[in-house]
Amino acid sequence: MLRPLLTRIVLVERHQSAMGMLSFGNLFSKEIMDTPDDSTEIIYHFASGQRFCPVWWRISSDRSQHWVLAVVEALEDPSTGVQLPGIAPAVAVHAILDQHTPAGYEGNVDRFLDLIERLRSQNINPAQVSGRYWQQAACQVILGEEPDDPSPSDIDITGEPPCAA
Repeated sequence: MLRPLLTRIVLVERHQSAMGMLSFGNLFSKEIMDTPDDSTEIIYHFASGQRFCPVWWRISSDRSQHWVLAVVEALEDPSTGVQLPGIAPAVAVHAILDQHTPAGYEGNVDRFLDLIERLRSQNINPAQVSGRYWQQAACQVILGEEPDDPSPSDIDITGEPPCAA
């Protein structure tokens, strides 16, 4: 029998150059660590089967911005997953989007974050929405379409993780 794993994601904040945030996820635990180089590491842990959505952005010296958003799922057997930077072990990737404009310019990441907020406003926990829905929604966003709301079969009402002791 496989021992249950916790998936770990480290998001780093560097003053005015890079940032990571968690858009959604039913986390198992969270740690915040300051580092000697004046950056902050936020470390999240997720139980297998939990979906979560990290967002990363970087500001270049020319002030251009690059944003990346992923909807991923912690796996019981990470050998079947994809390795993403800052996330260990490997995860299932349900959606990944990027944009090369600052926030607020209606890029793909902006529109996907708006969708997440729309679901929250309807009292839908995005972490309980199926990977299949996120795959379809990402395709619709990339094609410039407005994603539909998830169907009742796309929402897992039992998706809460065990609490950290």
